Amino acid sequence: EILCEGLDSATAGRLHILDAMDSVRATHRTDLKPHAPRVAVVAFDPDRLKDLMGPGGQTKREIETQYSCMLEVIDDGMLGVGPAETSPFDVAAIAAAKTSTSGRSMPTP
Repeated sequence: EILCEGLDSATAGRLHILDAMDSVRATHRTDLKPHAPRVAVVAFDPDRLKDLMGPGGQTKREIETQYSCMLEVIDDGMLGVGPAETSPFDVAAIAAAKTSTSGRSMPTP
């Protein structure tokens, strides 16, 4: 009887916590933070890979140059599209983090 009461109380407490969590975040975020990387995965017909690459990779390079992006064939029929390079802030932040964890002095921006 005591065990059943404890389990009932624990269940009620868990459900209360889940309801509180659900009320705070009922839907997913529709926007991303400005510094969050934007990466898309696009499905394509694997038979068209030669069209995407072009002769010697020329078509792929032209797309990457024109749109400042990076194309990566992830799997048969999957293509990753992302930013060509990280922003200068990201590079500086990574360098500062590496420096701070190595025990050397921090470079000034």
